[in-house]
Amino acid sequence: MWIRGWLLAGVVGGGLALAPAAAARADRLVLDWWHALSGELGAALEKVAERFNASQDRYELKPVNKGNYVATLNAAIAAWRAKEHPLILMNNESGVLTMMLSGAIVPVHDVLDKYKVEVKLEQYLRPVVQTYTDRNGRLLAMPFNSSTPILFYNKDILDAAGIAAPPKTWQEMEEQIRTIRTKGAADCGYSFAAGPWQELENYSVWHDIPVATKRNGFDGLDAVLVYNKTRFVQHVERLKRWVDEGLATFGAAAAHTWASAARSNFIEGRCAFWIDSTAWHSTVEAGAKMKWGASFLPHEADLKPNHSMIGGAALYLFKGFSDAHYEGAAAFFRFLTDPEVQLDWHKATGYVPITVAAWELAKKQGYYETHPTRGIAVEQLLMGEERENSRTIRLGNYENVRKALTDQLELVWAGKKGVKEALDQAVEDGNAILRRFEQQNKGKI
Repeated sequence: MWIRGWLLAGVVGGGLALAPAAAARADRLVLDWWHALSGELGAALEKVAERFNASQDRYELKPVNKGNYVATLNAAIAAWRAKEHPLILMNNESGVLTMMLSGAIVPVHDVLDKYKVEVKLEQYLRPVVQTYTDRNGRLLAMPFNSSTPILFYNKDILDAAGIAAPPKTWQEMEEQIRTIRTKGAADCGYSFAAGPWQELENYSVWHDIPVATKRNGFDGLDAVLVYNKTRFVQHVERLKRWVDEGLATFGAAAAHTWASAARSNFIEGRCAFWIDSTAWHSTVEAGAKMKWGASFLPHEADLKPNHSMIGGAALYLFKGFSDAHYEGAAAFFRFLTDPEVQLDWHKATGYVPITVAAWELAKKQGYYETHPTRGIAVEQLLMGEERENSRTIRLGNYENVRKALTDQLELVWAGKKGVKEALDQAVEDGNAILRRFEQQNKGKI
């Protein structure tokens, strides 16, 4: 059975509690939507739902936050077993292959076709389409909140150090951090989240370096991890050296707080540089007390950057609902294709406008003239060309593969293990996870 395979694969962390449904208007069909956004992002999502509900009188879209992405997926697994699953599930880019082979979802493109919702994939940003389509180029899930990491920088610290512009390369970034410390502008140079998405995956895709064989998993379930044999090893060695020399901090001892601690270190003005999702724009704008800016990811001085990798999530449809429910989902997805809706979401959050039409509308309105950092992520995603390792990562049970790396990086930052030894072990553990997934899903693709 599919659900046995999903549960055997396992999803790390997260709780399984199910939240009670809120009362909906009696004359409307309820469309339950489980999502993973909180804070400013969650508030913006609620406004999207309110706007859809106000736009028609047949459906009541009901968003429910279930924690982070892992917790939300765990809640969905438990709900599927109890036959209490939602119609719509938000799941991030790491779960595409797992969801595709689960047997639990209705491909979104099938529903869009049935209810005559025209979606032209060529109108979506290239990395968005590549991430959420199957081998036939049909949408598995409806793109919604897409992001990519960018370089945020503290203008006050750079000004105090006499630095006119943020670094373009990792080598230049090190030089600037040393200048910042020498001139006493700040003690902390780079506050990094130390996560697989920010550091491993985007570093590799940005430089056209493989994370795994088979085009990072797109060409078969028998892909194997290879990041312990690439320039990523030297990148981690550099970060460890920076930590040891006081040029960087990864924020906290516990892996589950790395990202939030790194974010706080930057927003509170302690560090000069921070790399994380463009979707943190609204949080930075709300909390930063200093002047700040953003720029493209740094690249290796001897390598030409290509484009970065998509993050965020898309909306999946579970099996087991009536035609009326799927018709309602199609109506909601049609609503999401509206350029005005996408643009307002982009402005409220920092997530990228996922269609060319919304991107062009933002430029026509002069939005990036007044908010120049908001366009960086889109430009970065559209850079370069299609290359062997330029797509996202499509590997099974990938959250656990990510955790295998995080567990080993935790030992590296704590000084308990050497970089190469740790990455070798992470690859060994990750490949074991991939082989179990391959065995469980043989013959499905």
